[in-house]
Amino acid sequence: MMCRTVWRLSMVIVASTPALAHDHWISRENLSDPVTHSVCCGEGDCEDLGDQGIAVRERGATFVLGDSGEQIEKNRVLWRSPNGHWWRCGYDAREVDGSQHTVTRCLIGPPNPF
Repeated sequence: MMCRTVWRLSMVIVASTPALAHDHWISRENLSDPVTHSVCCGEGDCEDLGDQGIAVRERGATFVLGDSGEQIEKNRVLWRSPNGHWWRCGYDAREVDGSQHTVTRCLIGPPNPF
């Protein structure tokens, strides 16, 4: 009887593991880019950039990601970061030459300072 109970409990844990992978504040809030409408996804697709890694250009109209130089327009930024850090959600894209880089799906910033 005890073995059967342990086995059932194990199956419940294994079955719920994929759901846990997307149980993150970004997923729970169903965030998406306000312009492209791309869904941001969750922790596995997003990274906390801390409070650094973003440069402001054109008086706050454009944000430049420090690691890639990718430019994101202000109207695409979600001003909803609960920890006050910048978050970047993206996916890996492969170029024709075989090189790979991350394309930003969503940029989440601290509550709007502008």
